[in-house]
Amino acid sequence: MKYEENIQKKDPNDAEGWFNRGLVCGGNGDIKGAINAFKQALVLDPANIEAWINLGLAFGMQGNLSEEIKSYKKALELNPKNSELWVNLGVALGQNGDVDAEIEAYRKALEINPLDSDILFNLGAALGKKENYDEAIELFQEALKLKPKDAELWNNLGMAHGFAGNSSEELKAFKKAIEIDPQHEIAWFNLGLIHIDNNDFDKAIVHFKEAISIDPEFSNAYFGLGFSYEKEEAFQEAIQMYEKVLDLEPDDVETWLHLSLVLQKMGNIDDALDTLERAVILDKELVLLLDKEENLLEPLRKLKSFDEIMNKA
Repeated sequence: MKYEENIQKKDPNDAEGWFNRGLVCGGNGDIKGAINAFKQALVLDPANIEAWINLGLAFGMQGNLSEEIKSYKKALELNPKNSELWVNLGVALGQNGDVDAEIEAYRKALEINPLDSDILFNLGAALGKKENYDEAIELFQEALKLKPKDAELWNNLGMAHGFAGNSSEELKAFKKAIEIDPQHEIAWFNLGLIHIDNNDFDKAIVHFKEAISIDPEFSNAYFGLGFSYEKEEAFQEAIQMYEKVLDLEPDDVETWLHLSLVLQKMGNIDDALDTLERAVILDKELVLLLDKEENLLEPLRKLKSFDEIMNKA
């Protein structure tokens, strides 16, 4: 408290005092106060790069991405050779949906610091968003030369190989991630997805269970487990898993739709119709899209009231 009182007694025209006040406010969770203090510091000293950076961080904590981006860009005008700042800008741009600008920011960072595994990782992940999987693979491999024991890098390499169609390399990478970190629930989940693709649902079930044992609120793993049970015609177990997903994510349309399918297969027609109606009310367009991709509605079309339900929304 003494430190805060001293700051508040500082000269109102003291830029350093306002900057320090911003740090204290931020440390105490007063984000609005921090933003106001950093702004005042910058009125008095527009060349204070640390104030611009911290202003950007504060805006980021507030969820104001446009102002966060502006602040980082002002800081980069003062020091364009700051690779960490280019990364911060890239992250904010990506969160704001501008993937092309995100990639460009990471490339700038990499020019400054080409041996930074985190930059290589971020750039690879951003390129994956643009489906540039070959370059993403190269970047993850470069990063792994620097950090060969990084399970997250191995997992992302596996995902990139999977999207690129390199199934054997995909499998190797996920297994390596788990070898390094047996508690890496995403890698276990990804292994489960591979076995679903290969129609090996027994193995998929084992891997999804491993993921759930690590993270008991991993809704996607519960869905994968439910889907595997559904394919194995273990319908009661499938229902339990889909209900667990809906406990965690009550508005998950795909889960409601699959639950309806399982109930229909079990002969619980009234419940199947009620569940289908819930999915349609939540998002009819998504239901139709899922049907187009996987023909999911076909078993339900013969049910009485199907047309009525589909025409409700």
